[in-house]
Amino acid sequence: MGRTANPIPVPESSVGKLAARLRTGLARKAFGYRELAEQTRYHPTTLQRAASGKGVPSWPVVKDFAGGCDLDQEEIRKLWEAARREKARRLRDDPPRAVGVTQVGNYAELGVLLASVRAKKDSPPYQLIERRAEETKRQFGRLPHSTAWRIAVRQTRPSLHQMRAFLVGCNVPPKRHGPYVRAWERADAQYRRDLAREESKAAIPDDLRRRDPYLLARELGFVPKEPFRGYHLPWTVACRFCHEDVRRIRLSRAVAVLNRPADVCPVCNLALHDSPAERR
Repeated sequence: MGRTANPIPVPESSVGKLAARLRTGLARKAFGYRELAEQTRYHPTTLQRAASGKGVPSWPVVKDFAGGCDLDQEEIRKLWEAARREKARRLRDDPPRAVGVTQVGNYAELGVLLASVRAKKDSPPYQLIERRAEETKRQFGRLPHSTAWRIAVRQTRPSLHQMRAFLVGCNVPPKRHGPYVRAWERADAQYRRDLAREESKAAIPDDLRRRDPYLLARELGFVPKEPFRGYHLPWTVACRFCHEDVRRIRLSRAVAVLNRPADVCPVCNLALHDSPAERR
């Protein structure tokens, strides 16, 4: 089970009640976070943070956590929604102060800054932000109003293009994006440093650590579609035979299938471990 969990900061809050229910399910299964990670697609640290009571985790994390512990999904969904409403009320009643754009050093501060930008522009409705962002769709891509809402309430970590589309939607023209781009780059660099520290704490077998991740991906039947970021981090790959079945994998977990029967690509119907000669 590992070391004793830290106390839930405010157990009577909705966030605290959600955390307590998740911990109860974990204890009932006699799991530790590493065992639970084997039942889900998430890193043990992500699952531990979800049950910390220090914030509202995303629904996919909560859903997988609950599924791995055989908790009632409807009950957990209601607790999660109550925690989200509680957080929204707290942000409305006591919004955090935004730091200057040149002072942003992480995604939390960037999120507060972007929310303040929208507020200073008379809080345009999210549908209006979406329509305005259509003007730069070719440059930054689409920005659905649901994504604009998540950015404004700090429920997501925006990509650089999403942030710039959001700024356009708030009437900040692209020629004024320079300081915001640099702020995003600092926040993203800090995020990657944090992930690297998290990954360094996780056990990676020496034989896996020594292997080239790109060659390992090919053995698994995948072609990387983006630079490798880390063994425990999501990585976009495609089927190396048909190149059409694009998916997200975590190499540290995908490597477990090397010694199992071959999977079959749902697009080309070829065994992922077949060699070209065997396919012929």
